[in-house]
Order: sequence, then structure tokens, then C-alpha cells
Amino acid sequence: MVGSVHCPTCQAVRPFWHEAAQWAADAQVENLCLMTDSQPDPKDAETLGIPVFQVLDFDSSSLRDLPLVPALLLLRNGTVEHQWLGEPSDAQRIELQAALRS
Repeated sequence: MVGSVHCPTCQAVRPFWHEAAQWAADAQVENLCLMTDSQPDPKDAETLGIPVFQVLDFDSSSLRDLPLVPALLLLRNGTVEHQWLGEPSDAQRIELQAALRS
């Protein structure tokens, strides 16, 4: 999960992120959240139920190539297998659940 503290859409999808984190945990997929613009509030990890980290020097990181946040990335064996950008649709939620089960 990649988001921004100052992004209204990122804030709006937090309940979904919490739900997606539970799906990932149920599928035994390790997950975390990266914040691109500032140090996360210590309550973020508690609210989301997953570790939350700040991306230092975001502007020079490869994450800068993401066209927008919020973003969910599914990585397996060091490869980005799926990505979902922006506020997820119902179809994307179903796709995420299926991808976690595969």
C-alpha cells in the first residue's frame, strides 16, 4: 500500500486498506504501508493493522514512477505482479481478493 498523508483519496480508502490488510494476512501475504510525503502518525499502524513507513527522499525513489496514489502493489518473488491505482472499484476489490488467493 502506498499513500500520502495529505491525499484526501488516500484518507478515504483507509477503511478499505484495513480490510485489504486483513485479506492479505488471511492469505499469509506480508503487507505494509508506505507514506510518500511525511512521517506517518504513530496511530496509522494501529488504525491499519499493519506496519507503516515513510519513504525517505521520495522524489528520487523508484516509487516516484507511480502515476498516482493511493496504490496497492502485489509483489511476489521481487516482481510487481499486480497494481491497483486510485480509489478501488468493486471489480478491483474482487480482483485483489482473487490475486491474494492465487
